[in-house]
Amino acid sequence: MASYVAAYRIGMLVSTAGALFLVSGFQSYGLDHYAAWRAGYVVMAGFVLIGIVTTLYAAEPEKSVAANAVHARETSLKRVIDAAVGAFSEILSRDLAFLALTFVVLFQITPTRCRVR
Repeated sequence: MASYVAAYRIGMLVSTAGALFLVSGFQSYGLDHYAAWRAGYVVMAGFVLIGIVTTLYAAEPEKSVAANAVHARETSLKRVIDAAVGAFSEILSRDLAFLALTFVVLFQITPTRCRVR
């Protein structure tokens, strides 16, 4: 999970500040505003292609193959229903779950601002 979060944050930095850094670098080398942004978008598209190619060449873990074999006998609808029932039953098994759900439902019903006349 830590690798996933680190990669997500690096991707966010590269896609925001990195793009601006590239464009400013292209402009400092003499490209006009539009050409610098065009070159920046081309480089950023190259970064996206790296991710796409990596995803296409990645192998599926053996656990996923075993899990798919187990679930192959079930229909998609049954798997969705099992997932929903499992999620709701897990939430409702916690202490004060009904109180938290009541708060969430009633929070949207109450007015957000009180008008003083």
